[in-house]
Amino acid sequence: MTIKTILVAPIFEPQVEAAEPEHSVVAFATQLACRHGAHLNICLGVGRLTLPSAVVVTEVRGLLNQANEDRRAAAKNFGDEALRRAQSEGATASLELAYGDYAQTSRRLTGFARASDISIAQSRDRLFGLAETVIEELMFSSGRPLILLPAKWNGNVAFERLVVAWDGSAKAARAIGDAMPFIDAATFIEIVTIEGDSNREKQIEGVDIASRIARHARNVHLTQLPCTSGDIAQTLRDHVAMTRADLLVMGAYGHARFREFIIGGVTRSVIADPPVPVLMSY
Repeated sequence: MTIKTILVAPIFEPQVEAAEPEHSVVAFATQLACRHGAHLNICLGVGRLTLPSAVVVTEVRGLLNQANEDRRAAAKNFGDEALRRAQSEGATASLELAYGDYAQTSRRLTGFARASDISIAQSRDRLFGLAETVIEELMFSSGRPLILLPAKWNGNVAFERLVVAWDGSAKAARAIGDAMPFIDAATFIEIVTIEGDSNREKQIEGVDIASRIARHARNVHLTQLPCTSGDIAQTLRDHVAMTRADLLVMGAYGHARFREFIIGGVTRSVIADPPVPVLMSY
């Protein structure tokens, strides 16, 4: 697999006082596009402010319309600046605007993602906001891998040290396949399994997947970690920080999606607080 089309999705939340997305997410995507000779599609997700029609009197409707226009203009300014910066760095790039309610915005961005090789989004500190909705739709509905960045991330895209979270599942195997452009170029790869993992789908042990990856990379290690206080996500976060990995590769949602939504889980925890860029596949 080669990477020739990259989608980056900065999100403007549908709140009047919501902060703009960070230019760092576009800067990261620009570096990645230049490194792989890929086209960069900057797709802005802009949530429209709405209120129940029964309470929207004329004056309120006017204020709401003005706020939406201001938000849209701010997004256009952000996009124009992001496009200018990307092109000045030598990337071939284009700009799209996905404007509407939660469903319309995430649906349009998902459509753009399906026509891309990989998508990039950035974690935000809001729970159940537009950004999280888009992140989940890009993971579950695009059919493409997603790289999720921590907030305010400004690291490089060399990805020399990779940690691969392996639980033997089909989703983890897909993530490894999607990460092959980075695995082939890495100087150090660590396959991590978690002790006491109760995943009943496990069919391939870590040593077997390590031998496969070793055909692509020279320096491959296998590590089995004890689960810290029963928290797999925190165990992974701590290990990635300790080893100074550049990229974490993992499959999304080991449990049924509904169960993850109700009780949380590894994927939801990583979405909320990714330790480094995380490549996720579903």
